[in-house]
Amino acid sequence: MSGNVPYATGAQFPQPQQPHWQQQPTAPPPYGQQSLYTQAPPRKSGKGPLIAGVTVAVALLLLAGVIVIIQIDKATTTVAVGTETPTPGRSRASKSAEPSPTAPAVPATGTRRTLPGGKIYLYENPADAIVLTSYEVFDKEDDDWIDYARGSLRGTFTKFQENWESMVSPDGKLLATRGRSYSSDDFDFIEITDRGSGERTTIKTVKDPLISSIRSWSRDGSKILLNIEKKSGSKWLYLGFVVVDVAAKTADVVNVSDTSIRDTAFGFDGEEEGVVNVYGSETNRNLRFFDTEGKATRSLPSIGTLSAGTQDIFSPSGETFVTNCPNGGDGDHCVWDTSTGERVKKFTSDCDKVLGFYDESHLYCWEQNNGPNDEIQVLDFSGKLLRKMLEVPDELNFSPVFTANPSRGS
Repeated sequence: MSGNVPYATGAQFPQPQQPHWQQQPTAPPPYGQQSLYTQAPPRKSGKGPLIAGVTVAVALLLLAGVIVIIQIDKATTTVAVGTETPTPGRSRASKSAEPSPTAPAVPATGTRRTLPGGKIYLYENPADAIVLTSYEVFDKEDDDWIDYARGSLRGTFTKFQENWESMVSPDGKLLATRGRSYSSDDFDFIEITDRGSGERTTIKTVKDPLISSIRSWSRDGSKILLNIEKKSGSKWLYLGFVVVDVAAKTADVVNVSDTSIRDTAFGFDGEEEGVVNVYGSETNRNLRFFDTEGKATRSLPSIGTLSAGTQDIFSPSGETFVTNCPNGGDGDHCVWDTSTGERVKKFTSDCDKVLGFYDESHLYCWEQNNGPNDEIQVLDFSGKLLRKMLEVPDELNFSPVFTANPSRGS
């Protein structure tokens, strides 16, 4: 079954050279499989457990103020694999969940391209509002997840066998990666590679046995959100988050003391000035907002549930967010006002798992039950499926990451 969840031209990019580190960190589910604020199904891996878990709160002290930045030489090896409160002053769109009369239309078709890693077909159009920039495929033979990332927003995909995850910046110029090893002084870290110059910066985050998995880039490319996680038995605890300032090359490590938030991942809020998480009943969650110091600022009750693999619940403007309706199923969709928590739209579709907003008035989702293959489709707020964007075999575990198309807008 597929994960909960651009053109084959352009320059290839360097594959990171991994330092000879001493230890191997374990890893939670890959980005698209790891539920955004939700619990993911168990996964196996030869390199370490791939399970996001639920457990009681644990006492943990994070190393405060330990942020180390080092520079690593440019890469020389290439591996090509072919074919809460709104921030004042920000321009925001209308809160209406109805399509605008002037909203760009969803392209009816896309050029089919074959991706490496399996019988994976991408249907891409230059006018699409989102672009596939990285993905992970589960290799049954090796019992491991294999990471692929794109060389640019319109480039080929490169295989990163030694990485847990890779994520492309919104403009396609930078690549954030997390390898499978701790540093020699026992820190987890990410590397940010400039695709043009090849310059690489390593930013250390948390110390063994903690890890800092990559959650997402901010839409303007200025920040990267990571989740602080710790394995407890066969499960994973979410203990806080890290915000990386890309320009300053620093990381702010934030421990969240709220013990009700342990079993789900943190994601950016609609303004990307803080983070959110869900908690409570498994059939009707609550949404909690946190500031950048890890302090809870407000909560929205009874917002329903989120499908495992949700990439981002907020619309591009941040005015609305989407969930599975309270006490409903995966095909029951509710759109909510971010400021008030009031429901502004409810509809059903053939989608099994909504991944996020395609643009302000459309969603994208997995449709997994209507044919021999699983598809990522674009749908409107009437529940109509408008366009196939990606197709994978039903038996293939596949975890995609999409980026907003900067030339299209929303």
